[in-house]
Amino acid sequence: MKDSFALNSGDSDDPLPISEKVEKRLTREDIRGIFVDSCREGQKIGIEVEKIGIRADKISAPTYRGKRGYLAILGKLYQELGWQIIKQEGRFIMSMDRCGARLDLESDGRIELAGTPHESLHDLVREFRIHQNEIKEISDLFGITWLGVGYHPFSANRELEDVPDPRKEMLIQYLESVKKKTGNDFGLAWFKKTAGIHVNMDYSSEKDFARKTKILTKIAPVISAIFMNSPFSKKKFSDHVGFRTHVVNNTGLPQFDFDSELYHSDFGFDAWIDHILSLPLFLLKKDDKWTLGEGTFGEYVENGYKGNYATKNDFDLHMKSVWKDLKVKSVIELRCIDSLPPHLVPSVPALLKGLMYDEEALSYLEKLTDAWTYD
Repeated sequence: MKDSFALNSGDSDDPLPISEKVEKRLTREDIRGIFVDSCREGQKIGIEVEKIGIRADKISAPTYRGKRGYLAILGKLYQELGWQIIKQEGRFIMSMDRCGARLDLESDGRIELAGTPHESLHDLVREFRIHQNEIKEISDLFGITWLGVGYHPFSANRELEDVPDPRKEMLIQYLESVKKKTGNDFGLAWFKKTAGIHVNMDYSSEKDFARKTKILTKIAPVISAIFMNSPFSKKKFSDHVGFRTHVVNNTGLPQFDFDSELYHSDFGFDAWIDHILSLPLFLLKKDDKWTLGEGTFGEYVENGYKGNYATKNDFDLHMKSVWKDLKVKSVIELRCIDSLPPHLVPSVPALLKGLMYDEEALSYLEKLTDAWTYD
């Protein structure tokens, strides 16, 4: 890569030296405050769109490095189209930003669009189409094309190159240890080969948070089924219309369902926080070093871990390991939908906006799903 791709000193997303930072010790009240402060009167909706890249000439996975890899595409986006580098590891670009929209990388360098939130679906779709058009134009220069499917239809796990990102490397290390212990490589397959569409929605109050979270958890399997688009694996039919969903449900990562005590009648911020705190302390970053944690995040908040105490940065990192159909923090994020061809992507936020931001639809869904069990 050319030196022109390097970050300037003022571009870092972590500008202060560690010695100059004074991070406040995190309490449960601080966590609750994050959710209270996230309540907003509005009906914005945002999408994150992952996609599968392939080498058009070889029908194989592209590399991240090299003259015809994902990094070359990112370099062109930086040089020609105004995307700014906001994170990089050495000379490797990890994340870019332009006018609030963000490009993040999956484990092998695949490019994900995290769009800006919009009240108008038309504005959201226009932003997505601009992204789709420019990513296609640039990718064509390097012989890379994109598939709107939920699971890589051709390659095995070992055939996909890993990006040089310490957090992703730690996660792969953990998933490989799971494979050695159990023989189950679905965790690695989930991390390396799945592609989805995530929809982000606002909540206006604790009551609105509880209502939407309960309803979305119940209808998530139905929404997933509507958009299932991952029938192939390793160049064969997988026996599943939604193989991505099958893989996700068999990773062995912590899950929950609405039969649990989580969704009792007075469910709200506190019940959700209890659940978050009960999840494993997965990864920690202290003094620029990554380690795998032990125990639960709640135990870390209460007692600390190996001489460290929990901070808001730790909580933000912890929320990245809440791998569920629904993840809730500053927004409600539905994550169970397969990636789709570009012309169908707008149908996903259109459906969710109609269901979640219309009182008649919400009331109907509440009544419809009130007696639903997990089965």
